[in-house]
Amino acid sequence: MTAGNKWVSIVSVCMVVLFVAVSTAGCGTGSSEEAPKNTTVSNLYVQEAEGGTLAKGQGQGYVLTLNGVSLKTTVFHDRPVRTAEVVDTAAFVDGWKSTFGSSSPNAALTFKTDAENAAVFSLSNPVYDPASNTLTYEATDIPAEKGSEGVTSTGKTLSQLPAEFGASSLFIDSADGNGEPAVGADTTFSHLITSYDTGKAPYVSANNNDVVVEVHQSNDANALWYHVTTVRYTDNSISWGESKKYDTGMNPVVALRDDGVVVEVHMSSADDSNNNLWYHVGVVNADDKTIDWGPSLKYDTGSWANIAMSNDGTVVEVHNAPTVETLWYHVGTVDAGSKTISWGPSHKYDDGKQPAVGLTDNGVAIETHNSGAGTYIWSHVGTVDAGSKTISWGASGQFDYGFPGSVAACSMAGSHPDFVIESHADDDDNNIFYRMGTYNSSNKTISWQDSTRIDAGSGPCVALRNDGMVIVVYENGDRLECRSGRL
Repeated sequence: MTAGNKWVSIVSVCMVVLFVAVSTAGCGTGSSEEAPKNTTVSNLYVQEAEGGTLAKGQGQGYVLTLNGVSLKTTVFHDRPVRTAEVVDTAAFVDGWKSTFGSSSPNAALTFKTDAENAAVFSLSNPVYDPASNTLTYEATDIPAEKGSEGVTSTGKTLSQLPAEFGASSLFIDSADGNGEPAVGADTTFSHLITSYDTGKAPYVSANNNDVVVEVHQSNDANALWYHVTTVRYTDNSISWGESKKYDTGMNPVVALRDDGVVVEVHMSSADDSNNNLWYHVGVVNADDKTIDWGPSLKYDTGSWANIAMSNDGTVVEVHNAPTVETLWYHVGTVDAGSKTISWGPSHKYDDGKQPAVGLTDNGVAIETHNSGAGTYIWSHVGTVDAGSKTISWGASGQFDYGFPGSVAACSMAGSHPDFVIESHADDDDNNIFYRMGTYNSSNKTISWQDSTRIDAGSGPCVALRNDGMVIVVYENGDRLECRSGRL
């Protein structure tokens, strides 16, 4: 056997040990049938390093340091998906809590020139230093247990490994010791970051029939683009296709109905001093991932337009006045046949800027906005009267700091009734956060949970489906990135 073949063999054995000896309870039957919806998939993460060290840490633990670690981490999705992707190692470390929660995942370390010293252990607390290209973990031995098919050992213990080593591979399993996907307190955005395009001002909407529509603006122009894609239920991920241009303008926002009817609003291009606001109505063709758009139609003047739609065709739109920091809303009704909206009059409802709105199928509107004078974020709850095209708003309440991106709400059966989730950027517009809560439509209030950081970036938008799937898109430099998961 050559050295190269021996290395491949050892890697294969190590992967088997990791999945069988440590996670035997998660083994499947080997069926190739398509998994039912909402099946969760275990992932295997692989990181390569030029070398590393292993030093005794506190208690029974060790400090594992990988030097010259690969800039990319490869992710293998287990059956029934059987696909792979590549993500930034920095993003993998940044999303550790979202991916593994409070669990310490099982891992296997193999050495290219010292194959006999393969070991399996658990990992926690990763620290990545891009300047020195080092990645440090806390490592702990896993007690050897009798597994399936007579496997009784998980390989070497940490104390038996060399203090310094050369080229190596680290395999990390997303399942816990019982073979189940690791779940912690923060499980909302469990899927790793995907860079899906370039541009700015992204916005996303998802319906309950697996369809996702995203819109954004070009980085260096006023061209507006859209994506149509579908959700992969097995791991809550999204496979993005090519974007298609549909108009010119700025700051597009989109809302999607379960039957594929979509509405979009945007501002005029930067060279238009009239501050006109425009809308489109379209119909999604999910098979070829296109939208049959109606004409671009002016409906008001202003800035920072935002829109939400319920499945009965009611739309709620909010925006800033053109030159002063006052907030206004419209209620309208969509005519999918003529691809038009019958708008009610514009009503002032508060002072502030950068409003966002969500709408439930039972006529509850959730609104967030910036205070204008500072960086406080406020919210309203209102009830929509589609007949009179008015909204009865409750009092505004301050709940965070920063710049609001979006808000989404729905009434989900079971453990998430009257649920709302919002996204925002911090005061410096360098980090993005989400906050979950429950709304009370009777007293028109929201009980908010603590704010949780998602990633570095700006301009976040979050979409929420009735089954609890959550999608967030945002800017990171000139890239557009996406994370997804399930409540």
